[in-house]
Amino acid sequence: MKRKLPLRAAVTASSALFLLWGGCAAWLLWERPGDWWWAVVTALLAGMGLAIVALQGVRRFAAACRETEERMRLFQKAVEDSGDGMAIRDVVFRPVYANRAHARILGVDNQEFMEHGLSRVCSPATALFLRDVLFATLEREGQWRGEVVFERRDGSSVTLWAAVDSLHDAEGRVTHYVGVFHDVTEHQRARDALRKSETRLRMVLDATSDGVFDHDLETGETYFSDSYYRLLGFEPDQVDAAQVFWGSLIHFEDKAQVLEALRDHLEGRVPAYRAEFRIRDSRGRWRWVLSRGSVMERDSDGRPLRIVGTHSDITEIKLAQMALESIQEDLERRVSERTSELREANARIRTLTRQMLEVQESERRRIARDLHDNVAQNLTSLKILLETLLAGPRLVSPEARERASLISRTLQDTVGAVREIAYDLRPPSLDQLGMVRAVAQYCEDFSGVTGVAVDFSSAGMENVELESGVEVNLFRIIQEGLTNVGKHSGAVSARVRIVSSHPHILLRVEDDGVGFDPETVLAAAEGENRMGLRGMAERAHILGGRLRILSSPGKGSRLVVEIPCARRADGDTEEDSHR
Repeated sequence: MKRKLPLRAAVTASSALFLLWGGCAAWLLWERPGDWWWAVVTALLAGMGLAIVALQGVRRFAAACRETEERMRLFQKAVEDSGDGMAIRDVVFRPVYANRAHARILGVDNQEFMEHGLSRVCSPATALFLRDVLFATLEREGQWRGEVVFERRDGSSVTLWAAVDSLHDAEGRVTHYVGVFHDVTEHQRARDALRKSETRLRMVLDATSDGVFDHDLETGETYFSDSYYRLLGFEPDQVDAAQVFWGSLIHFEDKAQVLEALRDHLEGRVPAYRAEFRIRDSRGRWRWVLSRGSVMERDSDGRPLRIVGTHSDITEIKLAQMALESIQEDLERRVSERTSELREANARIRTLTRQMLEVQESERRRIARDLHDNVAQNLTSLKILLETLLAGPRLVSPEARERASLISRTLQDTVGAVREIAYDLRPPSLDQLGMVRAVAQYCEDFSGVTGVAVDFSSAGMENVELESGVEVNLFRIIQEGLTNVGKHSGAVSARVRIVSSHPHILLRVEDDGVGFDPETVLAAAEGENRMGLRGMAERAHILGGRLRILSSPGKGSRLVVEIPCARRADGDTEEDSHR
């Protein structure tokens, strides 16, 4: 096989020949002037001129060839180093070329691909798709784009986004097909996992007995769980969401207080939104709901953007409460006439109240357990699953990652809200640690939330045996007392004392706040049907004791409860050293 003379060597040799030619012409002109040689010299000089012109053309052609070769080398390197797979097939789909990424992504040997195509490495289903769908579309339309799952014969698979186009000659005939594909397997898995997590979250929300709402304060759009509609007897597409949330379904007498409660929370005056109101169900009946929620998202200026909360059906509790109030009012009208009937009625009220409180505590315990053991655990699992997805290879798009991060933060806030609700309903320490340690823990938590320093101590309670109902009622009295301190007293510090002084148990809740006139406050509470102080008095009465309120404006307040002492395990008695 003959070796071709390099272009540079050919140019050099031509230049030397032209110089020799020019030298000969000059010698003849010098040695034989005026002879017939002048014609030969003229021809030699003309030929040399033409040769020089030709030489310049050759040099330009050589430079263009070098530039083309350099561009081809750069193009080949870019194709070979590309992270996307590339392959070229001829008009009958025989392989012509494949880059390194083609072999890496599909898991094939490119030499084998060039000889046999993909038939030996892909599954029959993938081969059928390539033949009947992809190749058929290329023959018909000249191009194909879309996602394809490439299944290998060993059972593994990879998801690809592919684009295949046809190349044409000068006469418009197809000569080759060029395909480029990108591995989107991890992206597809992330999308599927995110879709599953969203589905699971929606299933958890819809499975709860309470209705869940998510209100966008900027757009006015509101999401309601299916359980929200079921609470009112509607189908999800039967009534407009805005009508449920703000519209005509809410009782006109309750709208003002609902808006005021919401505004107080949105403007930061109260830590959470809470309102009780009536709403019309699908059968036209008024149902009482307890609406609770909190702001989940604010902008850089602190302006609320989104509020999430729940609606609980409290119709039965309200009816029982109103029935109880009706009974009390009726008995109070008859107190002056029939003292004996009053005592009997009072006993009945105490029984009803005790039963209602027992039912309420039982319901609180059940709801708190369901929230803590089911809803909170499921939400926590979803958050962990979502964070696990985000901790993987960073193949998720920034938009998907941002949405996933927002979902994760929302899940965390929701878990906290659920656990706070569960704790308010029934502190687990009350059953696990006993009343004294539960009160101590509650005082510590109250101080952390409100900033009011609470000094708690107990004496003589180590061996006192208390029934479960007594423990619960004493705890609720302390809880309500501290709640009043946090809401109304403006106190800096408070004290809680529990003392066993045979034959009584003494309970005191004191604060250094602004104080109040007990008679005026009790009268106002009576007129407004508020149950705070009345509820504490009823609990003390149920336990066979009494409640006293000692306060005056500017001198703080003291709440004292005295109930009969339960049996001590050691049979001893102890004097009150904390009076």
